[in-house]
Amino acid sequence: MFRNADGLGDPVEPSIAMGAGFRANADQAGISNARLVEGDWLSVDPPAGTVALVNHVTYLTREIVPFIERPERVGSRRVIITVNSPPPPSWQRVLFHLVHGEAEQVVPGHVELVGVLWGLGILPDVRVLPLHSARPIIPTPTREAAIAARVAGFGGDQWTFWPLEPELERRLRSVLETRFDELFIASPEGFVPRFITPGREILITWAPAARAGLADAKIAFRRQDRSIEHALRALTGPRHAAATASCQCAVASARKIRSAGREMRWR
Repeated sequence: MFRNADGLGDPVEPSIAMGAGFRANADQAGISNARLVEGDWLSVDPPAGTVALVNHVTYLTREIVPFIERPERVGSRRVIITVNSPPPPSWQRVLFHLVHGEAEQVVPGHVELVGVLWGLGILPDVRVLPLHSARPIIPTPTREAAIAARVAGFGGDQWTFWPLEPELERRLRSVLETRFDELFIASPEGFVPRFITPGREILITWAPAARAGLADAKIAFRRQDRSIEHALRALTGPRHAAATASCQCAVASARKIRSAGREMRWR
């Protein structure tokens, strides 16, 4: 979603079902000027705005670099990305291991996302939001309801939403029934799965304009660094033999600064 010049939020949504849900919520709230841009984020051409907001999308995004670069072009003042830690598509990883007998591949979260941003030269603000996860776990009133809820939710593990094969569902129910006390905890509101850690929501944000200014500052620093080195080399001529040692140390220091800068940019 991005906020356009009129102050309106225009979501970009490739899913027909999610788009229908957005329109239904807008109608229910009495919002008549909500606009929906239908299509994939990398293929549509949304109008430019001031703020770009990406909510819980990056976990399964393959082309992450162009995906990140896109909101910088449409959100001129600020880009905001929210993810959950741990990522919601991997909340069932403990149950996955019990059912399939192998560890689940955990999707990228905020640590990997920040690493990509650093690689692009972006130094974002990272904040752990005060509320718990973006998708709270709702207790179920009975043992049977708790098992049924986990069976229904297991098909959406890794956000695939495939129907369960009969044999897989049988194994899943067997694990849930025979290890119920190990997998669930009783609360006054009902049964809650122990194996799911909702965690916290993470907000990652930066200002594209500030990033551009930082890039200009780096270029200016490199130019100044080269000018200082050239000046120091000029001082190491025959008439300044006494100053040669100290000047060479200064030149070495200047080279070390540039080397350290390259190392930081590649990490």
